[in-house]
Amino acid sequence: MGSASQLAVISRATPPSQSCDTPRLSLPASVMRVPYFNGDTLLTAASLTGGNSISTLVGALESWMRELDVPPPSKDTIYDKLLALAEKKIDTKLRVGVTLWGERHDPQSTGSAECITANGITLGDISAATMRGVAENLYRMMPEQVLQDLRVRCRNFFANRLRNHGTNKLSMFCR
Repeated sequence: MGSASQLAVISRATPPSQSCDTPRLSLPASVMRVPYFNGDTLLTAASLTGGNSISTLVGALESWMRELDVPPPSKDTIYDKLLALAEKKIDTKLRVGVTLWGERHDPQSTGSAECITANGITLGDISAATMRGVAENLYRMMPEQVLQDLRVRCRNFFANRLRNHGTNKLSMFCR
């Protein structure tokens, strides 16, 4: 995951003996079907949202601090602190929709916040909910049923910006 994110799955070619008996997998508009090697197909849910959502949160924090005449720490310090705070709030009830730039299949989609409570709006809550929002957006784009139909049992999330900070903990925010 960089500025955007994607979830890709290789769909193995159907043996000729089964091609007439096997229905073509029905895919949502959010999943692209791309030819792959050896007759296989690459199914990709390519989101416009990913690390750029977390980066936007970091930029907002920097901006808010400047507006309060407080010099912000380095970006690296902010990322590290957000990750540490998010780890403590993994079970937050706060939900953040991170589609700030829309999506290819839904350009009008916008970001959102739900389930805001008086004691559920800490920086840890916001950070954890934003990171979870990135993962949940991909899950919506590549629905569980598609993955089950393809017999996918394992999903790994890789976050380049988070990895640069000695961690790749986006997976902990996934269901």
